[in-house]
Amino acid sequence: MRPAGLLLPIVCALAWLMPAQETTLKTTVPLVVAPTTITDRAGHYVRSLTPADLLLLDNNVPRNIQVDELTMPISLVVAVNSTQEAWAALDKIKKIGSMIEPLVAGERGEAAVIWYGQEVTVAQDFTSDTGTLEGVFRHVRAHGSGGSAIEAVAKAVDLLAARKDSRKIVFVIGESKDRGSKMPLAQAISRAQRENVTVYFITYSRFLTPFTSTDWGPVCDAHHENCKPRDPEWGDAKDLLAMLGQMQELAKTNIAEAFAKYTGGRRVSFLKQKGLEEVIESLGAEIHNQYLISFTPPHSDPEEFHQIRVTVRNRSDLVVRTRAGYWPVP
Repeated sequence: MRPAGLLLPIVCALAWLMPAQETTLKTTVPLVVAPTTITDRAGHYVRSLTPADLLLLDNNVPRNIQVDELTMPISLVVAVNSTQEAWAALDKIKKIGSMIEPLVAGERGEAAVIWYGQEVTVAQDFTSDTGTLEGVFRHVRAHGSGGSAIEAVAKAVDLLAARKDSRKIVFVIGESKDRGSKMPLAQAISRAQRENVTVYFITYSRFLTPFTSTDWGPVCDAHHENCKPRDPEWGDAKDLLAMLGQMQELAKTNIAEAFAKYTGGRRVSFLKQKGLEEVIESLGAEIHNQYLISFTPPHSDPEEFHQIRVTVRNRSDLVVRTRAGYWPVP
């Protein structure tokens, strides 16, 4: 569902995301940055386009744009759901640490790592050392429950706010639903937009991923004590009905799609180890082949959501993806 009309209260603009919440989204965006991916119909990246080739419409009004070269270093925060329910996915995630710096952050980039469950913990501050990142991922432990993904993104944005001369990117590796955040989704999206942070969600199914794991060892607490046999995510018919009911309820708010749409990122999924590695490689290629389009927004009503649309002049055959829009300076 998209905002209808040019003047739409912000509460209504995100009503489809948070039907039970009353939220006012107001953000200060001194410069709107819209990382834009352009491909042909076969998915090949199209490079060498100039500002004259591109048209950006802000509420259907053309804007003067600047297209920056991809020389700005990348600051990346990887937020990983580290709860006990994520054990099968973590078996795969712990093996990708060596891929983050070379494929995503890049030669001049840096990455930080966050674990999240009921609480959000910074496991590693920004570093450019591949060995350090590999070690952090390799030693992740599944413990606790919950999955406060919204608050994990907010923490990642806080970390990125201090990186003034970088492209700011967040990878969230977890489920597409939130399981415990107290922060409203709208507030976290607003903060990400204000800092021009692009959020990518790499999701998996907590019910299907265990089928791909060969490690069915015992479950222990955070101190590796009180161990007990691991139970599958499914159970008898009664448990299955409860599970389906929970899935239906959680489906009402897909935070992965919301963050991706409103920050210009993307939601992708994996099931097996190879699939996760391919996702990391694919997103790295996308990030390093984007156009960084920026413009100064006009003064307007702070509750007027501005829709952004980017097209390539005289090339209707190309596929263009960018952030959905922004809220202007109040």
